[in-house]
Amino acid sequence: MVLVRHAMPEPQPDVPARRWRLGDDGRAAARALAGALPRTPLTLTSDEPKAQQTAQELFAICGGTLAVDARFAETRRPHVWDVNFRKLARQYVSGRRHRGWEPHDAVVGRFDAAVRAGLGASQGAPLVVVSHGQALTLWLRGVGAIDDAPGFWAELAFPDAWMVSVRWSRDALLADGAPVRAS
Repeated sequence: MVLVRHAMPEPQPDVPARRWRLGDDGRAAARALAGALPRTPLTLTSDEPKAQQTAQELFAICGGTLAVDARFAETRRPHVWDVNFRKLARQYVSGRRHRGWEPHDAVVGRFDAAVRAGLGASQGAPLVVVSHGQALTLWLRGVGAIDDAPGFWAELAFPDAWMVSVRWSRDALLADGAPVRAS
């Protein structure tokens, strides 16, 4: 399975981040990343425009099947433009709770359910999941694939991709991963 963080959107302070879209540079970056991804995958994407547009660019090159799954959405949080957002987000993925932000276990639970469904639906095809930095970081920590969640999150690029190996252990999904780099 490959987890992809969406390409860089065009930030708009007066628009909630969940509605941001990609510009030409973001689309080009997504196309460049596609060269490092498997061909004809089942690609599942968050319902947020920046993730869907990233997935569409990947799909145009990689082919396969493309579907939307809202469970891959980013952490739900209030729309507040804050110049300290990176600091808040890093604290959040470190385990700190912020008022109005989706509880960590809720993010991990919905993401995990979507991964399980995607693995079942892929029927042997490669699975590519296009999501968001906080959500995929929390899930990776939850399944034991990373130890340093704030460090991992801080190093994620726009876009970025991680090859993740998953296995079952006593009804739990466990994973480990490595970066996928565009050539």
